[in-house]
Amino acid sequence: MSNVLRPYLAAVRSTLTAALTLEDFSSQVVERHNKPEVEVGWSKEVLLNPLIISRNENERVLIEPSINSIRLSIKIKQADEIERILCHKFTRFMMQRAESFIVLRRKPVKGYDISFLITNTHTDTMLKHKIVDFIIQFMEEVDKEISEMKLSLNARARVVAESYLLAIAMQFKSGFVALVGMVATLVGASALPSPEPAELKDRAAEAADYDGSLYVCTDANWSGSCLNIGFYSQQCQNFPSGFDNEISSVGPTQGWNCHLLIDYNCNADQGDYWVQYPGFSDLSQDYGNDEFSSFECYSL
Repeated sequence: MSNVLRPYLAAVRSTLTAALTLEDFSSQVVERHNKPEVEVGWSKEVLLNPLIISRNENERVLIEPSINSIRLSIKIKQADEIERILCHKFTRFMMQRAESFIVLRRKPVKGYDISFLITNTHTDTMLKHKIVDFIIQFMEEVDKEISEMKLSLNARARVVAESYLLAIAMQFKSGFVALVGMVATLVGASALPSPEPAELKDRAAEAADYDGSLYVCTDANWSGSCLNIGFYSQQCQNFPSGFDNEISSVGPTQGWNCHLLIDYNCNADQGDYWVQYPGFSDLSQDYGNDEFSSFECYSL
């Protein structure tokens, strides 16, 4: 139990335990009927004073005792609109299955999120302290359940937003290449040192038969196995064996902006990255180290 909730739940437990002194009581209005007096409200003399235990204005419990039944209603903490929606869905799900919980009411008291009805029949057939334990455990767990649902909902929302924006980016990527290149330049302004002049010279020399070339190395700072891969504009290529998912340094020739993709055949579902001259000497400091499998390049 959380130390913050301990006094609140202790007050609910002691009050509910004291109120559970129920007895069999026949209706004073209808002969040979035994109705929960707290529900029908026909005989005011058998209804006791209701009691509210409040932690704050958004978190409280209403206990309404009578001679043969108790109605307990709970207002669950809801910090924002998402929690209000999740709380409503969660309590509605439980109340639709009220018969499985025996003491759960199908409709809450107005102003509360969920209600329980305990009658003398329940206390005669079940252990009283176990009924109290069930109510207290529910109050302990409901906040955690709603928080976990909220985290799950936010994670799914991020995935949906990323997929949606990625689809838009792929649809209009030809028109936005120049803009993306400018953004990549700004993002990469703090990247590690670019290739040495000799390497730049080698790139230009080896790219003579192609529109341009992409210089890749398996280790950071342009070390390990290196390869200058020639390419044609807007033509997708998969990285050759030995460099697939092994690239730690990458950079195209001057005047080109290259789209690196984690999946094969330039499928952007798994993630992507943009790089332009002079490139990045250590992808582990930025993004996508040992992850890329394909690429395509665009002229700036």
